[in-house]
Amino acid sequence: MDPNDGKLDKEVQDALDPNANVRGDNPANLARDPVCGNMVDKRSAPDTLTTPDGATLYFDSADCKRLYEENPDQYRTQ
Repeated sequence: MDPNDGKLDKEVQDALDPNANVRGDNPANLARDPVCGNMVDKRSAPDTLTTPDGATLYFDSADCKRLYEENPDQYRTQ
């Protein structure tokens, strides 16, 4: 039995997990999708949006970005 087999399985599961907060990633590279709440890797986020104040929002899907654009006030944090 390969002693690294279990580690590789965990790495594969973590890489496939859309909720990146379970990964041991640098928190500076992560952002929370304001619609669904999933953690998104800023370096590979499929969809982003720049707000009027210059902030960048990161979305884990085009559907979340569309929902945000339809009603941004619903998803803004206080």
